[in-house]
Amino acid sequence: MLFEMRPQRMSPAHQTDRLAELVCSNSLKSESENSAPWLLKRELRRLDSLLLRVAAGARVPAGHALTVDRDVFSAEVTSAIEALPQVEIRREEITRLPDEGLVIVATGPLTSDRLAADIARVTGSDRLYFYDSISPIVEADSVDMSIAFRASRYGKSLDGTDDYINCPFNREEYDRFLDALLEAQSHTPHIPDDVPFFEACLPVEELARRGRETLRFGPMKPMGLIDPRTGRRPWAVVQMRQENLRSSSYNLVGFQNYLKYGDQARVMRLIPGLANAEFLRFGQIHRNTYINAPSLLTPQLQLRRDRRILFAGQIAGIEGYVESIATGLLAGRHAATLATGGEPAAPPRTTALGSLCHYITGADPAHYQPANITFDLLPSLDEATRASFRKDKKARHAEVCRRAIAAMDEYLGGGGFVSEPSELEAWIARYLDERRRENVSPHTLRNYGIDLREFLEYFTPPGAAPPLVAEFTVAAIREWLGDLFAQKLAAVSIRRKLAALRTFFKFLVREGAAAHNIPKLMRTPRAPRKLPQVMTAEQTNNLIDAIPGSKLERPHPERDLAIFETLYGCGLRVSEMCGLDLEDVDFNDRSLRVRGKGRKERLVPFGGKAETAIRAYIAKRSPASPTQRAVFLNHRGGRLGDRSVRGIVKFYATYLAGDNSLHPHALRHAYATHLLSDGADLRSIQELLGHARLSTTQRYTQVSLEDLMAVYDKSHPKA
Repeated sequence: MLFEMRPQRMSPAHQTDRLAELVCSNSLKSESENSAPWLLKRELRRLDSLLLRVAAGARVPAGHALTVDRDVFSAEVTSAIEALPQVEIRREEITRLPDEGLVIVATGPLTSDRLAADIARVTGSDRLYFYDSISPIVEADSVDMSIAFRASRYGKSLDGTDDYINCPFNREEYDRFLDALLEAQSHTPHIPDDVPFFEACLPVEELARRGRETLRFGPMKPMGLIDPRTGRRPWAVVQMRQENLRSSSYNLVGFQNYLKYGDQARVMRLIPGLANAEFLRFGQIHRNTYINAPSLLTPQLQLRRDRRILFAGQIAGIEGYVESIATGLLAGRHAATLATGGEPAAPPRTTALGSLCHYITGADPAHYQPANITFDLLPSLDEATRASFRKDKKARHAEVCRRAIAAMDEYLGGGGFVSEPSELEAWIARYLDERRRENVSPHTLRNYGIDLREFLEYFTPPGAAPPLVAEFTVAAIREWLGDLFAQKLAAVSIRRKLAALRTFFKFLVREGAAAHNIPKLMRTPRAPRKLPQVMTAEQTNNLIDAIPGSKLERPHPERDLAIFETLYGCGLRVSEMCGLDLEDVDFNDRSLRVRGKGRKERLVPFGGKAETAIRAYIAKRSPASPTQRAVFLNHRGGRLGDRSVRGIVKFYATYLAGDNSLHPHALRHAYATHLLSDGADLRSIQELLGHARLSTTQRYTQVSLEDLMAVYDKSHPKA
């Protein structure tokens, strides 16, 4: 039985009677691989979280964050819960905890006063609380896009799009806004001096009082953004994130406040681009209630003095929607275990979920504060491992995530929720190990691994094992394909997933685990044939020639020029260029030894301009250690990554050529097309590009059709 007091009694912040209504933010945090929020969501997906499945269908673009349409998300969750035959929803306020049966208290930070008082009675502990605030929302059509611009910070986006509206400040505009913010009047609810705001969600006026530069290094930081009107980084920026699938409203990211509405409208309209903003919701303040969990709860989230009562979510001192989803899911599973006479086991400490529970049940009760998931909550790596990753923070985080996922898998298979590892999972692991030994490209290996794990998760019911390999049928694979189409995935994505499954089943047939390669019977969806957009030789040369003389402030201009000369002068893939070591550059023969897909090596010549640029850069490169042999380095002296190269190319293309859609592979397209236009034969171009099939190279013959027509018009007597 599920009790929900709305709409009979509304909370100070909720506006509907729907379940899972998001109030403060519509973001479920970062999806950046090997980040702490990504790890927690990865574990939740292993546990088949209903809310994360709904979130995937309600997602709106927001850079690298999983952000949802609030209305669609809450409506879908409500429908899913109402459709469960074993769940009865009662729309009434609970003022007293039941005296019998299993009870999960997940009443959130806005628990009604009468129920909060009864929780204090049952726990024998006074409740704690802090003040929280929410951000304004503006109507999209009221934003002046001649001033504001669209971009994702550092060009990062799950969709490859410019997901945020950015309002840029110069120094004078920032000072004027800050003065008005500090002078504005706040609402006057009585807030005792000893009751804090939540540090991770401070009102902007509170941040402004901490110093004139605080906002510029907080929610208004301009890093990773360039104002297209000036070609420079703004002094400060306010970012706005899409609220719904219709893109009709945006919220001001990090601009939670509790200013009086009149002053709030006046101050917010000083933000460049928001002079005529129409506000759909103003910033507000509300009180968040939580219990002192470390003194009250066991590691299984049970109340120590009454083990039939479990707490989850923000009432337990968790801060954040994903964290609340995680503890709610865990409390529900523990309750199910208790209901069947079992004893629930806490997740391993090395997992994100286990570390979150460890914090809320094991922190110092005298100084307990709500927490989000961060790597600080997870155990540190052993000294030897830390030493091996001493200068590589990303590698350290990746190792923490790898260990956490392995621990979660062991937990699921060793008494957590599933009796033993599934046959399908074991075959997937064997298949990926074999591909790894075959020196398959790391990108291919990673993508196939993701695709096969998603396939595994699709066929793994909650609390049970997936079908045996021999039990898969044509109908089951068609159902899986239908689900991919229902998710509105691009045809190229479905083709890749189907290709991964076909090679996996080919492996199973070879090993005798499956009788037929069933996925091979499925029709491959036709992908749209998109010819690459290719710059002319003049456009390409003008862009590259403008780099040395540009006034753009870049820390490594010699490196950036060498990157462009190498990409265009040699036609390399980004991963191939990033993988170059100093030993791969032969200035005597003017050639590069390149490791392409499948780690196949080839020699690629480079011209005089590329030689000059590479020599000039190598003379100035400063590696982090003498053993670092990579040609192209990042600002820390380590090997430059693919994403950084994409950002560098986009930066120069945007501000020197006015094209923010240019990507490094476009320079490879230009290399091949210009060679073909100038008479190079197709076989030679195939060798230079490292294409396994001539058919892949042949698409450049179609791109060069205009050049061929020009030759025809000039040469043929009937033209």
